[in-house]
Parts: sequence; structure tokens; C-alpha cells
Amino acid sequence: MILLLFISIITFFVINLLDGSTSSFVASIIVYIIGLFFSYNVEHDKRRYSIKLFFIVYTIYLTSAYIFSLSFQNGNYFLLSDPINYLHEFSFNRDNSFEFYLQYFYDGYFKLSDNNVLYNAYVRLSALFANSFLDGGSVLYATLLNTLFGILSTTVLYRILLRYFSTKKAYKYALYFSLLSLFHFYSVVIVRDIIIAFFYLLVIEVVLKKYSTKNLIKLLVLLLIVWGIRLYSGLFIIVFILYYVYVPLRNSKFKPIILPLYILLLIFLVITSSIVVEQSLEEIKLYQEFSIEKGEVSGGLSNYLLNLPFGIKQVALTIYSQFHPFPPYAPLLSATTFSQYYMSVLTFIYSVWWAFVFFPLLLFLFLKGVLKKMPIEFKLLFSIAIIFIMANTAHIDIRRMMPVYPIIYLIFLNVKDYIIPRKTYRRINNLILFLFLLFSAIYLFLIG
Repeated sequence: MILLLFISIITFFVINLLDGSTSSFVASIIVYIIGLFFSYNVEHDKRRYSIKLFFIVYTIYLTSAYIFSLSFQNGNYFLLSDPINYLHEFSFNRDNSFEFYLQYFYDGYFKLSDNNVLYNAYVRLSALFANSFLDGGSVLYATLLNTLFGILSTTVLYRILLRYFSTKKAYKYALYFSLLSLFHFYSVVIVRDIIIAFFYLLVIEVVLKKYSTKNLIKLLVLLLIVWGIRLYSGLFIIVFILYYVYVPLRNSKFKPIILPLYILLLIFLVITSSIVVEQSLEEIKLYQEFSIEKGEVSGGLSNYLLNLPFGIKQVALTIYSQFHPFPPYAPLLSATTFSQYYMSVLTFIYSVWWAFVFFPLLLFLFLKGVLKKMPIEFKLLFSIAIIFIMANTAHIDIRRMMPVYPIIYLIFLNVKDYIIPRKTYRRINNLILFLFLLFSAIYLFLIG
């Protein structure tokens, strides 16, 4: 523990000396303090591993954030262009009066004039702080605004895993996920998706607990928060709320009338929130049009899948999206700097690692009969996760699907540890590896 503390502090000073920015120095301290205190928010006998987890993740995420930031200096970008738009906020003197934000939030929440009002305000106020009291916002400073939530996500995931696994296993599995999944990549780049994923983790943590009115209020508050970050992601939390209310009632004397009431409630929600639904669908449609304009789906397999009949298309895109990008080494072919190579390697790692989580789980559930053995809660949560992924297949960008990845991961771990024999697990992994090598070879053959 002392060694990890020492390494995290040394990393803190080295990275900030390299960056040479006061704003990054202040942000690094704030992230460290908040992350450390957040890691204490576990049961006393589980706290040691939580703090240990924080030291490791903070050290690696801070290092990655600095390396990533090098690819977004001076208006440059690599793999994604969204960070450049947010970095522009640090170059303008905007109206930041109380009256402005009062009107801004009113228009965003009640008139739906902006579907990410809360995140925009977060970035603008952070830019105001850096420009007014520090030396201006560096790229690393802007990155750490998001990295904070990636670090906090690790602690929440650890708390969730503690419900099903021993302390050591929960620590190990949380560490694997934080370093090998796409949470690592999107925690160290300037996009809002990791913040949404963090609040979704809080939602997942709540719905796994026993029903209480207090927890229901928490879900409603989380809905409003995510609503302000991305409209349709917030809207989808209604499904989790319905799940949370349904689970304790499913075995009650009211069971015969629950399903009809839920159907009527869903119809009511659709009718009363038609404007919200319309705007959410418009945003999803814009993502698809954006993909076409960029040429990301102008040809090849993804273009073929988008032209499949409705229903089949969503299933095919769901499966395809979970091993994306394919081939996973594609970003390496366009990298030219150390930072770009580092980003490409992390992309390769999360793409391959997640394939060995998602696809074995599908085979376990539907070919090995595991679905019948799972508790009803996991069946419903798995269905919710798949529906969320399918709803985001209009634009094949897995960062918009990542909020439900912890659900997939939790179910996978339970199946792997408690249901599937170890020999079967190894055979399935070997099969996935063979298919990966086969499809990679076919891809190389086809492109010559």
C-alpha cells in the first residue's frame, strides 16, 4: 500500500512537470483528493482494497490522460474529433452570469433546447475557473474533468462486485475492467460518455439493492442528472426505474395486474413525452447521418449490415458492434506519433478483451442453457442492456453503449465463476480465439 501511494505521488509530480500547466496541477490534486475520499466510501473491512484500487487506477489513468492529451494539442486530433469542440470553450469569453445559467437550464430541461445542457455548463464553468484563476485550461486540465469520473467509476464497480464476490475477487475484477475495457480509453479523453457511464453505474448499484422509497428518489435524481448530459441516455433510466419497482412486486398478490399496468404506464410515458422521444430519435438519426458523411459506413461490412431488414439489422449490428473496431489493429495503421500509437494500443486491448467477455457470455446463455439457470433479476438486466445497445446501433460507436457494459460484465463473471465449468470456459475461449484469427485472416485476404 505504501509503495502504491509513493508511486502515485511520484507519477503526479512527473506528469505535471512534463505538462507544465498550473491548471493541470490543480486539477490533478482535485482528482486525487476526490478519488481518495470516494474510495473510503465502502465497508471498513473492504476499504484497504478500495484504496489500493484507487492508487493503481489514478496512476495509470493520469499517465494515459497526459499521453492522450498530446494528440489533441494545437487543434490536432486522432481517432475522434469531439474533444476539439470542447477545447474551444477555453478560448472564448462567454456569458457566465447567474441569470444566464438560470435561463439556460430552464430552456434545456423544460424547452429541450439543448440535449446536453448539464455537461456544457460543466465545461463552461471549468473553463471560466481556469481562465480566471489559473493559467488557462490546458488539454490535460480539460481531460481530467472527465478522468475524475472514470476513476470514481472503478470504486462504484468495486462496490457492486462486492455483493457477489469475495473482496480479493471484487478488487481483481474491478481492476481488470478499469484497465482493459473501453472505460480506460474514454476516461482519458474529452468526451461526456464516461460521465454518463459513471451515473449509470450508480443507477445499477441502486437497482441491485432492496427496494426502498429513498432509493427510488435517488433513481429519479440520477435520471435528471443524466438527462442534462445526454437526453436519450437520461430517458432510458426510466426503464431501470420500472425494473426497480417491478422486481419486489412480481411475486406479490398484485402480480396479475402488474403487466397490464406497466403496459399502460409505458403508453402514457410515450404519449406525454412525445417531444422527448422525438428529440432522442432525432439525435440518434443524426449520429447515423454523421457516420455516413464521415464515410465510416459508406462501404464494407457495416454498410451491408445497415441495409439489412429492420430487426435483423439491429441484431447483426449489436453483435458486430461488440468487436469494434474490426480489425482491432486498424488504428495502428494510421498512427504516426507515440501518443497515437498509445491510443491505438488501448483501442486494440479493449476491443479484443471485450470480445472475450461478450461473445462467450452469448454462447453460455443461448447454447449452453445458462439463461434458464440465471435468476430473473439478471435475465431482466441482461435484456435491458441488450435493448440499450440495440437502440444505439443507429451509429456504431461503442462509447454510447458503454453505460450498460458493467451489467454485461457482472453477469459474465457470475456465469463464469458460479455456473460454467472451467473446462467449458476454456473451450469457449479457444473457440473465440480461433474465430478471431480466422476472421482476421479473411479480412487481410480480402483487402489484399
